Amino acid sequence: MQQMIKNGTLYMPLSSDKNLQQLSEDDYGKMVADVFDDKNKYSGKEIEVASVDITMEEVVKSFSNILNKKVSYQQIPFEAFQKQAGEEVTTMFRWFENVGYNADINMLQNTFFNLSSLEDYLSEHEWNKTANVAQ
Repeated sequence: MQQMIKNGTLYMPLSSDKNLQQLSEDDYGKMVADVFDDKNKYSGKEIEVASVDITMEEVVKSFSNILNKKVSYQQIPFEAFQKQAGEEVTTMFRWFENVGYNADINMLQNTFFNLSSLEDYLSEHEWNKTANVAQ
């Protein structure tokens, strides 16, 4: 999806105001390391994890800020999305739209560390340095 976003539009089937929890692999790695470092504290527990809980409109705003250009969100029908993404990915996105993850972001921030925002993640992974690739 990187090229699509750099071209200025994010096409997804989710409602523009639908919150989607996402997890930075960097945050996930740090959380796992913390759990292994304090096994007694976490033994037998299940914790749903995420770094952010943001809408599609907030996602494109973050991309716009990092890329220093307007990125728009365009909701597309699930049927059109399925033609491009396949049945399994579409099933997952229908679940995101209708159910979604339910991680307690505040608890995670208090338990682990300051979680990465989408803009933090994009900056750390140098999206801003490749912003002009697809103009």
